[in-house]
Amino acid sequence: MDAGAPDLATLLQPVSVADFVGEHWDRAPMVVHARDGGGPDRFAHILTPDTVDRLVSEGGLRDGAVRLTRGAEVAGGWSVPALAWGPGHVRDYARPERVFDLMRAGWTLTLPRAEQADAAVGAVCRMLREAFGAHATAAVVRAPVGAPAGVHRYDTTNQFVLQCAGSQRWRVFAAHIHQPLPDEACPADGVAPGPLVLDVRLEAGDLLFIPRGFVFRASGLDHTRSLHVSVGVRPTTWNDVVQAVVTQLREGAGEPGDTPFRVDTRGAVALSEEQEDHVDEAVENTLLDVDLEELVQALGHRMAGTNTHAPLSAALHTTEDAP
Repeated sequence: MDAGAPDLATLLQPVSVADFVGEHWDRAPMVVHARDGGGPDRFAHILTPDTVDRLVSEGGLRDGAVRLTRGAEVAGGWSVPALAWGPGHVRDYARPERVFDLMRAGWTLTLPRAEQADAAVGAVCRMLREAFGAHATAAVVRAPVGAPAGVHRYDTTNQFVLQCAGSQRWRVFAAHIHQPLPDEACPADGVAPGPLVLDVRLEAGDLLFIPRGFVFRASGLDHTRSLHVSVGVRPTTWNDVVQAVVTQLREGAGEPGDTPFRVDTRGAVALSEEQEDHVDEAVENTLLDVDLEELVQALGHRMAGTNTHAPLSAALHTTEDAP
């Protein structure tokens, strides 16, 4: 475990890991208030406003790792066009003084790749990757007093929102898509919200969990700024496994003498009886050779059987009747 990163049980307390996995993971939103889970400073070792100021002032942030917004507006002109570097040039480094000016003028700062910029945030990401056998990335968001709400949107990842300082209002609505896959991302202009599920004011130390597909909208309050870390965890799903198996069918198992199963996987299925028998045999033989543990590890995830906390996803849950 990384120094400074809470384990999953500590992050979720007083909700148990078993209750979280059974009732909320990939299923339903959840709020853990600081008064029940360790106090308002319980995320202070992960991120503070001073840490964000340091990340900006050091001047190493580039376009793509910084975003400045005000409602639907996106700021520009805050980076250096080109800097001499050896025999050539480097581009798009943030100008710290310009970023700070925009923040003072009421723009919201987002650092989309925060796990790469800050060690403590990266440690939380690694903990969640290991706990859920999944991919995890983080965004840091520092919003001004009275920050306007953005569009109604959803994510294709399960979101852990850690309120580190200040407060912010979050409204969560019914799922727009049930457990969306990465290629079912939310449109840039958002979606129409469904029934309201949760309306909560997050204070420092509070944790909000939003499953993938649930629509949400955050807005600032009139008396305080806000700082939170949002960690998106993308489960390994049966879709990932099936896609990997299809790839193996098309490429062969990789052993000497193996013949790839040559089939147009983009074409419509229209098979004769003889072709159906051939497909049945080819798929059966390939699946006999498929090592699911090795396959899932190749996807960059840990196998469910070695996961100490949670199944890879609700979709990968198995029963005696449905192995």
